[in-house]
Parts: sequence; C-alpha cells; structure tokens
Amino acid sequence: YALIVFMALVSYGAVYILFGVQFKRPVLYGLLFFGWEKIVLALSGVLRKFSVIHYLLSAFPGDYLSRDLRAMRAENVSDLTAWIVLSTATVLFLCVAVLVFSSREYRFTK
Repeated sequence: YALIVFMALVSYGAVYILFGVQFKRPVLYGLLFFGWEKIVLALSGVLRKFSVIHYLLSAFPGDYLSRDLRAMRAENVSDLTAWIVLSTATVLFLCVAVLVFSSREYRFTK
C-alpha cells in the first residue's frame, strides 16, 4: 500500500508541478484537473485511460477496495501496465516542467 500511495503522490505531484510552472493561475487548473479525475471515474470507455486515477486503481489490490471503487476498477489493465504508464507519465510531466521552467524568465520582486 505504501508503494501505491507513494506512486500516487509522485504522479499527482508531477502533474501539479507542471501546472505550477506553466500557468499563471495554477490553482484553477489544478482544481479543474481534480474535477476531471472525479468525473472520469463515472465515465466508461477510452476516456478513463487519460487519468491518473484509472491506473492507480488498476494497480491497487481489488480485495481491499470499497464496493464502489471496485466497480470502477479497470479490469483490462494489468498491474505491470499500470506501473509502466504511471512511471512514464510521471517522468514525462517532470521533464516538461523542467523544460518550461528553464525556458522562462521569472521576475523576483523585493
């Protein structure tokens, strides 16, 4: 469980770091992304694969989930695929955040 929680923190952290360096009002975009993650749980089909929560639920052991989350768990994604997608997305978001941060000029006021 600790490994899954750690991966969730790192994955969501990478997304929110990218929002923080890319947008002028990152809290707004973070809240929109958080809403997207909640809405996509209710949807079925391919749209679910564009969310972090889809792969986190796939990697989590199904025996310990609540009945509602167990119904939303992706049955067609293996644990290995979920870990690969989460790791790749995390590295990708962090690399893009570093590139955006290094190409911007930030003003520091006193």
